[in-house]
Amino acid sequence: MGSKIFATAAVAAMLAFLFWPRDPDLRHDVSSDVQTCKRHMMAIHKGLVSQERAGTLDMSSGYAMLGGLIDKGTWKKTAENIRMLTCTGPGAHAMPDDAFASPGSFDATSTAYAFRNLADHPLSKFPAGGEDNEPILACDNASGMNHAGVMNVLYTDGSILTLHIEQEIERKRLPPGTTTIAVGTNSPIEALKKLQ
Repeated sequence: MGSKIFATAAVAAMLAFLFWPRDPDLRHDVSSDVQTCKRHMMAIHKGLVSQERAGTLDMSSGYAMLGGLIDKGTWKKTAENIRMLTCTGPGAHAMPDDAFASPGSFDATSTAYAFRNLADHPLSKFPAGGEDNEPILACDNASGMNHAGVMNVLYTDGSILTLHIEQEIERKRLPPGTTTIAVGTNSPIEALKKLQ
């Protein structure tokens, strides 16, 4: 009897090890809006890489670089593809109906993503990893947190870092009592100062 209990416990422990999430973000957050936001970011990265390979990526154009996924025909101009260009968080501002009223009209008001400030922080290359890995896109948190307590940051190598307010406070990168993570020149997190 004891050996059966031991064998069952061993199998359960092995299954728990195999199926326990390796991504620490998944242990802390599994909300669907955060995961959908990550899927949008992965699609954006893939689209920008496709443009770079085709020689149509303009790395000096700021938000037009993001809007160029539609304007340059990398993605078809469908409602679904247009929605991919903004954050899905419940605290994010809605994309305006006229975001693509004309070519080049996509700007900071068109999306709830903060894009890299390419004027002050140009990218030497894209995509890039290793020492050249840089943030390129993040939830903008323009009216407080887009997602409850967390935000996603896309890097030039295609990786996505999910920042948790509580963890950032514990690491002393945010002061106690912080309720949102600012993006842009006033951000307390160095990498996020490169976004606008």
